[in-house]
Amino acid sequence: AMHARPVLALLSAFVFFVLWLAYLTRIAELPVQCLDDGVEVECHYLFAHRNESQLLFRNTIWMVIVTVATVGYGDLVPQTFFGRVFMGAVILIGNVWTSLLLGVVVHKMQLAPSERQMVQLVEHKQWR
Repeated sequence: AMHARPVLALLSAFVFFVLWLAYLTRIAELPVQCLDDGVEVECHYLFAHRNESQLLFRNTIWMVIVTVATVGYGDLVPQTFFGRVFMGAVILIGNVWTSLLLGVVVHKMQLAPSERQMVQLVEHKQWR
């Protein structure tokens, strides 16, 4: 599929990774339930959340997209260690994905051998 339709394959992989990493980030950002000898006790979150709406799945999707795009608005940031680890993975995957996409675009923009011959013929005729 990558040879036949590379852009579609890259976009599909991008959507998959955005959803997957947003899901993992959301799980990492969920609060921890504290138990003391099987009895629930008041417990602070493992890491404090500034904004509980950050835990919504659509917000974690937004955070992943903004991170991949290297915009980094800062409106949503991971608060937990694992959330930050997943955002680090998002940065790396985003860089790899962008490199692959640019490579495909450059490859598609290259001239075919017959087109190169035609350009050479036209350039040769213009210099005469």
